[in-house]
Amino acid sequence: HPDSAGSQFFIMHKAAPYLDGQYAAFGKVIEGMDVVNKYATVKTNASDKPLEDVKMQSVTVETFGVDYPEPETVEDPFM
Repeated sequence: HPDSAGSQFFIMHKAAPYLDGQYAAFGKVIEGMDVVNKYATVKTNASDKPLEDVKMQSVTVETFGVDYPEPETVEDPFM
């Protein structure tokens, strides 16, 4: 099914032992924790989905001086 893949990630605001062993952990908030705290107060429905869309305007990944090449585009073997 084209365009059916998805992904999600969590920015943890508190301990969540129910996720242990279920997901790979990576990254760390090194500044902007005030923004994370604001996200944590957003009103959600019974499924914990925000009642209004919450969108990040920008994300910066610190590579600590390592230069990575542009990702390769590969031909879809199923097309």
